Formats: sequence, C-alpha cells, structure tokens
Amino acid sequence: MGFAARLTLGKLLALLAVLSLAAGIAIIFLVSATVRDQAGNDLARKEAQQTSMLVFQSLYSAMRKGWSRQEITGIKERLNETFPDMKINIYRGDVVARRFGVVAGEHAAIESDPVLKQELVGGQDALIIINNDTARYLYPVLARQECLSCHTQSHIGAVHGVIDITYPIKNLKSSFGAVINTIVGYALIVMGVVFVLLYLLLHYLVVLPIANMLGVMRNVTANMDLSHRVGGSSWSLELKQLTDCFNHLLKTIQEYSIRLEELSVRDPLTGLYNR
Repeated sequence: MGFAARLTLGKLLALLAVLSLAAGIAIIFLVSATVRDQAGNDLARKEAQQTSMLVFQSLYSAMRKGWSRQEITGIKERLNETFPDMKINIYRGDVVARRFGVVAGEHAAIESDPVLKQELVGGQDALIIINNDTARYLYPVLARQECLSCHTQSHIGAVHGVIDITYPIKNLKSSFGAVINTIVGYALIVMGVVFVLLYLLLHYLVVLPIANMLGVMRNVTANMDLSHRVGGSSWSLELKQLTDCFNHLLKTIQEYSIRLEELSVRDPLTGLYNR
C-alpha cells in the first residue's frame, strides 16, 4: 500500500513504458533466435542441395557407364580436393552394387550408419546439424527412365545411391546472423523511439492537465481563494469535461460563498445591514 500511495501517474506511465519495452525486447530476441535458426537451416539446406546437384552432374557421365568404381573414386577424390572444407562421399544402392560390383568398405559404412541406411531405402533428403559449425546433407540419387536401360530390375524413383556431404556452416550462419542482428538492432531503436514518444505524449496530454488541476486544488485549500480556475485545454474529452466540471464547481461554491457572506451582513427581507 505504501508503494502504491507514492506511485504517481507519471511514474506509473514510465513504469508501464519500461515494462512494455522490456517485454517487447524479450519477444524480439526470442523470435529472432527462432527465425535465425530456422532460416539458417533452410539456407544451409538450399546451399547443400545446390552443391549436391553439382556433384550429381559431375557423376552423371560415370553413372551412365554404370557407376564405375574407378571413375567414382576418382571423381570423389577430385571433388574433395576442389572443396577442401567439405567431405564428400558417394554410396551406391543395392541394385547398382549387385550389377557393377561392391566397393571395398562401402557395405560396412552403410550398415554402421542408420541415417545413411534409411536414406538408401526412403529416398528423402536429410539435413543433420552436427554442431553449430558443421552440417551433414544426404542427397538421394533417384532412378530415371534412362537408368532402366541398364538396371532392368529397377523402377523409376528407386534409390540408386546417396551423395553424402559434410560441410561447414559457421560462416553461413555468421553472415545470416549479422543480417538478423542488424534488423533486430534497428527494431530495438525504433521501439525505443516509439516508447519515448508515447511516454512524452501521454505525459503532455494526461499527466500535465491532472497536475495542473491538482495545483489549483492545493491553492484553493491552502488559501481559501475560490477565484482560481484550471486553465489550458486538453485533447482528451474526459479530461476537458473534468476540468469544466471542476471550474463550474469552484464558480458555484464561490457564488454561494458570496451569497452567504451577503446574508450574514444584510437582512434578506429588507436589504438593511444587520448591524
């Protein structure tokens, strides 16, 4: 009760503005963090898809010849040399492996990796964020009509292999994070300016008229001078009506006071002085 009694309207508006600003900042940070993570992952997936398509086109000539083990190994080595920050692996499906021979260690690598094994069955691409700096993208190679000329036991849409790319995303997230942080910074500045302007506006339109009325009340009470009136105008209809009613009340009390003073001096019937 003691704190509430000392809480003026101006302090209340300032407190509400600060609390609203703090809540707005917290919401912005939470939303920006979610957007940053989601958009960063989407951007990483998009970049990995483009890289996988480039790898796929590099492998296309070898694939037309039946996924030659020597050519695939050579292409993979050249790609890893070209992109030293990435680690590119290529795994063939059972249909291809049965027809063109098994690559040493390929089957063991597939069996030891549940995600890779699932990709060779399901055929859906997958993005796995290993940590904040690295991601892994699995791109399934699906059979086309021209593939069936070699793989007669297969069908369109069957998974003939998986391109497995592990690549760094630190720089990608840093660049995107800088953009998000810039947007958040400008949003916070705008919010701060809006709340300051809102506080000043409410202070001018609400607090000052009420403070002016309170000052008049104190003068009337302290000096018993009913000639005081609340001046100025208010943009608020309610405050204007309150001011008019208060001024009318002072005028009425002043008139009654003058009338009572006259009655105390003159006789109301004859108009003569009582003394």
